[in-house]
Amino acid sequence: MALSEAMVGSASQWLTQIAYPGIKWIEFKELFLRRYENSETSSAMFLNLLNSRPTNGECLAVYASRLVTTLTSNWKNKNIEEIAVSIVLAHLANVDNRLERIVFTSKVQTRSDLQSELGAFSFKKKTS
Repeated sequence: MALSEAMVGSASQWLTQIAYPGIKWIEFKELFLRRYENSETSSAMFLNLLNSRPTNGECLAVYASRLVTTLTSNWKNKNIEEIAVSIVLAHLANVDNRLERIVFTSKVQTRSDLQSELGAFSFKKKTS
């Protein structure tokens, strides 16, 4: 199988565990997506992006390109409201880290979803 030469590390090991003679492409694709598809919410992706920094030795042009690629691939099938809501929710989680649970676990896609989720929070930050 040509894929066995292309995969390395844990993906290569995973392939040896699921592959069998005569496996159909559609079966492999379904297994692969189930194992490796990213289920990160748009808000979580954006929050992680906001908190990221260039890797050691990475020039700003490459870092910027990586950020743009991440954003465009994550948001390519999203409407403007979903994008705006994910940006706002990620920003709010930077303001009040109690919102991180929502960012990482809930698919908040509309303004109405956002208002419903935020209804449980007081925006007056607790002081220590």
